[in-house]
Amino acid sequence: GKTPQTIYHHIEKLKEAGLVEVKRTEMKGNLVEKYYGRTADAFYINMYLGDEELRYFARSRLKIKLEIFKALGYEFDGEELLDVMDSLLAKEHEYKTEISKEIEANEEALKDFSNEDIIHAIEWLAMARMGRDDETLALLRRLGEILKK
Repeated sequence: GKTPQTIYHHIEKLKEAGLVEVKRTEMKGNLVEKYYGRTADAFYINMYLGDEELRYFARSRLKIKLEIFKALGYEFDGEELLDVMDSLLAKEHEYKTEISKEIEANEEALKDFSNEDIIHAIEWLAMARMGRDDETLALLRRLGEILKK
């Protein structure tokens, strides 16, 4: 139900972001029809990209987790818990960003692996790095102290 202009505007934004590309072009009378497709088989989106709007969205998603914890009978200071969770996710993003750069640099060596397996490998490597980070370990200990019945 959207106008062609609205759709074109959004497609252009997706192109600028590198998420879609023109896959083929056809002439229909005097009109050029462009067919778009995604630029990757899978996209990994992390809410901790530094953009304040994304961070606000991510924090609001964390608040839902707090409601789940409360429903399970946990009692805690919500702001403190949010800050700890937010800090942990920021650390996780920091490591995943580093590892993703390594993945990109070694793309050829990983061509036989599925995107899903590579994403899981990134998660495990990030956990390994977080396990060696004293600040992250302190945050995890605090999380454990806060979320204790």
